[in-house]
Amino acid sequence: MKLIVVQPTSFCNINCSYCYVPNRSDKTRMSKDTLENLFSGLFGSAFLEENESVEFLWHSGEPLVVGLPFYREVFELIEKYNKNKNIVVHSFQTNGLLLNEDWCNFFRTKKVNVGFSIDGPEFLHDINRVGWNGKGTHREVMEKYCLLRSNGISSGALCVLTREHLRYPKEILNFFVENRFPSVGFNVEEIENANTNSSLGIRVDLIHSDVITEFREFVSEFYDLWLPYSGIIDVREFQDFFNVSHKKILDPLYRRTPDEVQDFGIVTVQKDGSLSTYSPEFAGAKSDKYSDFVIGNVHRDTFSDISSSKQFLTIKNDMDKHKENCENSCQYFDLCGGSYASNVFFETSDLTRPESTACRLLRKTLYDVLLEKLASTQGNIESGFSIKSSH
Repeated sequence: MKLIVVQPTSFCNINCSYCYVPNRSDKTRMSKDTLENLFSGLFGSAFLEENESVEFLWHSGEPLVVGLPFYREVFELIEKYNKNKNIVVHSFQTNGLLLNEDWCNFFRTKKVNVGFSIDGPEFLHDINRVGWNGKGTHREVMEKYCLLRSNGISSGALCVLTREHLRYPKEILNFFVENRFPSVGFNVEEIENANTNSSLGIRVDLIHSDVITEFREFVSEFYDLWLPYSGIIDVREFQDFFNVSHKKILDPLYRRTPDEVQDFGIVTVQKDGSLSTYSPEFAGAKSDKYSDFVIGNVHRDTFSDISSSKQFLTIKNDMDKHKENCENSCQYFDLCGGSYASNVFFETSDLTRPESTACRLLRKTLYDVLLEKLASTQGNIESGFSIKSSH
């Protein structure tokens, strides 16, 4: 499946303190011409194979601010240009505040996936996820989540972990269980694009040992608390670890290749039609060396053209070096594959480096904890299992 991240606007109706998206007060939106060029170019190119499915992830600022008529037009244009009848999946990542019955009817009728951005209980959520007036958004967000549920629409949660969150694993788990979220994924507060500060540290070589210890303790306690509820709520990071480690056990030569470091594993389309690849967080970044990570534009380039553009080849060269450096320096490379390259760039301005704060926490520290948990219950985890057995 191809993953196309579409950013119809950078504008957001709230002002989260850790948001990486630049120009969140800019209400400029993607035009119909840009949409038309996107869909005609995509569905009419060899980039999308005849029987291949494609997921459009509507993201960036707040995707709902462009309004329902915009998305009705999206579906009409896809119907017009999808001549080969490729399977199309739509996903929205939203703060939820603009939801109403019309949106719910649309989501239900069109069978779209909905991800809900919420940082746990009110006393944590309202620290960072605030309106432009500085007031917390939790109560209204929960009202909108209940509206989704009353309309029979299931939505997983996306929660950003700040240093303050690490003190409350029990409260965070209880919140997501009690409110019947089917799943939760954790991001860490990152130095990325427009966000230049983080409570977890400003770069991996400066991260304080106390942060590593606190994150380790959080993961360990959260895992123990979660186990009795593992059939009720999925934790993305735990499931991810179980999936890749199981593949490694079955095949010692297995190596993960995450979408974000694959050539065109993810293609991001900005509101002006600019195209980028690898991590969506590169969209809107400033870099002379990488031409602001723009490798083409739907108004002048075909999807076939961008794979040979000078801008893409420059980024690809350093992305390949990043993966090589990760492989040569990290025991977890087979299970990770060089994830979080965008975090490396924003922390160090050097895409080729092998480690970032996100990788140190969400890969190395988290995997250490889970391997210890499994070892304590299964002896040697699985006979012959070695995370670096293919090297």
